[in-house]
Amino acid sequence: MLAASSLCLDGCEWLQRDYIGWKVREGGSMMEIIYCKDNKQPQYAALDLESGYLRLNYGPESGWGTSVILLPCMREDGKYYQGGEIDASYNIDGDDLVISYTGTVSQLQVQGAATLHPPGDDLICADVTARVESEATPDVDRPGEAFKPVMLSSMHVSDEAWDAQYCLLGQEKLSIPQGGWVANPPGRGSDLGLEGGVNQWKRNAPIVMVRLDRELMVTGWVTPANNPNNDNVGYWAASQEVLPDWNYSISAAKPPGAVKEPERKGRTPWNDVILYIFCSTIFLFIVITKLFSRVTDRLSHVPQEVVEAAQEVERATRDMTWYDDSDIYRMDMLMAKAEMGRPGSTLGLYISRLSVHLMIFFGCAAISTIVICWLLDKLAVNAATIIILVIGSMMALYTPYLIWQFTRERRESESS
Repeated sequence: MLAASSLCLDGCEWLQRDYIGWKVREGGSMMEIIYCKDNKQPQYAALDLESGYLRLNYGPESGWGTSVILLPCMREDGKYYQGGEIDASYNIDGDDLVISYTGTVSQLQVQGAATLHPPGDDLICADVTARVESEATPDVDRPGEAFKPVMLSSMHVSDEAWDAQYCLLGQEKLSIPQGGWVANPPGRGSDLGLEGGVNQWKRNAPIVMVRLDRELMVTGWVTPANNPNNDNVGYWAASQEVLPDWNYSISAAKPPGAVKEPERKGRTPWNDVILYIFCSTIFLFIVITKLFSRVTDRLSHVPQEVVEAAQEVERATRDMTWYDDSDIYRMDMLMAKAEMGRPGSTLGLYISRLSVHLMIFFGCAAISTIVICWLLDKLAVNAATIIILVIGSMMALYTPYLIWQFTRERRESESS
């Protein structure tokens, strides 16, 4: 029960409702990046530590789409390197979240930092700086593929299923083919990106733009595919040699024709205070009921001498061994002694069983409320409403069973 209460409080975080700023959740190989404001905690970014892919979205109404590969991509000795495992740490610098990362590409040791700025209206921006140590000799026989300091990865498998519908180079829009080169020969520029939108597969895929600190060759490649769950579009800026350092900015913005989602009202601190008080009260009630059940167990216990007296009365009655007044008097005393334990034992038994039923009832109600509030936390459902619905539903289902159980036990007791 304590663990369940802790889970509820961790999920509700009612003590931090007024916090404005970044929060990072780390689980497995994924780093989830959240910005808290106005009692809301939407996720704006995700960093996969196994691949170095960073995804951004522009806000609660945004879908997920194009990724930016933080590690450079390179072709060396006929072998192609794209993405890779990174080690990352983060710190909050003023209003910004700074994610520092390191990784290896062939013989290159890469160090970089991605600085995320507080999101605006339907927009989030980040700045990335990177540098490499050691040397490598990329293959230069294929222009536009030797060394890629930044690469965008996305999906476009058909006209009805895509995360990106156009490639962007400066002010120019390039169509995405079903397979092959996006721009051949490569274009040139410092601004490149992929434009999302709305289709049958994805709602509100963002426009992801990259602005480099220099002009480079820009091109891309589309691998024919049918599975929309896998990326098949690569779009990048390239150099014919390894750059010692570089930097660029990333933005994720609302696409044209985005569908507006219904606004959800933020939960208030009072909502979580009600839930906290309810769970704490239920826990204390169960503890007190458990302690009280020990008293009722003693109350329902019939002393051994009373049991022996009842057994002797039963044997005497069965054998009809009462002969004189003294024996009749002795029988009356034994019967009175036997009857002494019945009211107390019956009352204690009913109270003990009622305590068990109450423990089960309120325990299930508390657990159900915690689970429902945890599952529906993002929907901002009022906790008091859930508590009333859970208690009412359980009373409607459990009360008839409780009445039937006690009625049946009473009839059995009377018949015996």
